[in-house]
Amino acid sequence: MTGTSGRLLFVCLISFAFLPALSQNVTVTPTTISFGNQAEGTTSSIHNVTLKNGQSTAITISGITTTLSDYSATNNCPVSPAILAPAATCTISVTFSPSALGTRSGTLTVVDTGTSSPQQVTLTGNGTAPFLVSIAVTPTTASVAAGYTQQFAATGTYSNGTTQNLTTTASWTSSNTSVATIKAKTGLATSVAQGTATITATSGTISGSATLTVTAAILTSIAVSPSTATVPAGHAQQFTALGTYSNGTTQNLTGAVQWISSVVGVATVNGAGLAVGLSQGATSISASAGAISGSASMSVTPPVLSGISISPASASIAKGTTQQFTATGTYSDGSTQNLTATVNWSASPATVATMGSGGSATGAGIGTATITASSGTISATATLSVGQPVLVSLAVTPASPSFALGTTQQLAATGTYSDGALWT
Repeated sequence: MTGTSGRLLFVCLISFAFLPALSQNVTVTPTTISFGNQAEGTTSSIHNVTLKNGQSTAITISGITTTLSDYSATNNCPVSPAILAPAATCTISVTFSPSALGTRSGTLTVVDTGTSSPQQVTLTGNGTAPFLVSIAVTPTTASVAAGYTQQFAATGTYSNGTTQNLTTTASWTSSNTSVATIKAKTGLATSVAQGTATITATSGTISGSATLTVTAAILTSIAVSPSTATVPAGHAQQFTALGTYSNGTTQNLTGAVQWISSVVGVATVNGAGLAVGLSQGATSISASAGAISGSASMSVTPPVLSGISISPASASIAKGTTQQFTATGTYSDGSTQNLTATVNWSASPATVATMGSGGSATGAGIGTATITASSGTISATATLSVGQPVLVSLAVTPASPSFALGTTQQLAATGTYSDGALWT
């Protein structure tokens, strides 16, 4: 029996010798975490740390902290007064949000009632500059008439949630330059022709876009010409209206606009831009289309002589006699005036007729003469025919004869003619 007992004891000792050794400490795994590069202001993915109670007795955890605020730790571990049973584990989740550029080092510390407390994990990470994640172009949609401009703005959003105005640093392009062009570094788009274009702002590989719709060109101004005009009452002045559009083109709108005279007693204007001066004064001639208008100044002076008429238009007299002519002036406003005493009178040829002041013509010789009345550049003519002189008086001599009955007395008769000639 003694021998058998000895063999059994030896087998038992060998069996105990090969049992795995139990850990008697509280441990964390892993003990080092490297987060690598992380953009400032952003948060890394989660790294898990396992806390294991390797003791044969329960432990109480009093604190799980990090030494740098860049590192955040959350856990499912039972914190005092709860306990972590022997051989039990819990998880601590750690993230990295760098608050500055460069190396950011910290330590995760677990404080508990275990014999190896505190347990620590070394934390390392590198804060890098935030990067652009998106570009927003505003306005997102815009509509302008051809020839107008539209300012776009580009706002960049970065990995840390901050934003920055990239309008002057982004590269701007238009998808259809025949519809709209855009300045590469300002975001100012100029519409060219009717249509739609996509406006894009790009920085590196990040871009954003907006839609620009270009409508037909619109009227922006009207120019009335001539800009100033002076006419006598009764005369007309033609005005024209030239429209300029948002795309820089022009068009004659004379027959399409609404014409107005500001003082209708001075001048009137018809639908074709023809203004007529009525009386002395000043007025404004305006052309308008919708809300767009233009104007010119018009001065009306007193009426001017536009024509002269002579009456009679033709006459016949005997040599030596006279004919009275009358000159009537017609003015630009349609009025008339007797100008007989103020015009210049002349007769041609002077051998046939001579003119006295006041339109009196005297037949000087047999024939036809042209009678002219003139005032400045305005003149008129009439025809005067001069015929043979006519007997105007007869004288008998002796005027009072006296002679005896039965005797005779010679009498003489002398005729006086219109030209002054005497005939016996």
